[in-house]
Amino acid sequence: MAAVCAACGASLPHPNESKQPEIAFAEIPYPPPAAHVETIPPRPHAGAVWIDGGWLWQGRRWVWQPGGWVDAPAGATFAKWASKVTPDGRLVFAPSAWRAQDGREIPSPPSILPIHSSTAGDDVKPGLKPEETQTGTRGSAPSP
Repeated sequence: MAAVCAACGASLPHPNESKQPEIAFAEIPYPPPAAHVETIPPRPHAGAVWIDGGWLWQGRRWVWQPGGWVDAPAGATFAKWASKVTPDGRLVFAPSAWRAQDGREIPSPPSILPIHSSTAGDDVKPGLKPEETQTGTRGSAPSP
């Protein structure tokens, strides 16, 4: 079993990560759906880092933002999307964001090689039950 798990542990270069600040969270009516599966193209150059695709709340629906290779901004960290239930029972969400050393959000670098998701249809309807905490997961698979 350990050999099988080791084979699944392909490592991609990711940027330095940080947590979402509390101010980044906004209330949402229902949680994001499961991540799309994405095929990762070859790394374009040695300095590129992989950013997983993720969900973005657009006021009335979830929209999938595909992953891609990027050149990380100097000194910046990446905060993955996160959702959680607050102590008073509200469901809140913070979108993925690049953050400067002082914690403020900075513009995202452009993707070097955009990819395509294997799932069509970005509209997602309500009806899923919120989980206690849900965080952006690596729903990506390296290309052979």
